[in-house]
Amino acid sequence: MDGYAKLIRNGSPASTVALAMLGATLNMYEMLGMRSELPSLLRTVADQIESENRMN
Repeated sequence: MDGYAKLIRNGSPASTVALAMLGATLNMYEMLGMRSELPSLLRTVADQIESENRMN
């Protein structure tokens, strides 16, 4: 995370850094043979984020 934050502080667009983070996540799940589990995991995270935003 520190590396990604440094990229943003040094002027890299946040959207580009977010894509790099997502790519790294996809690669990690692929290496671990767990890529098929990723969509449901991301949906769960998205649902939690949406629920938290409703409370604020």
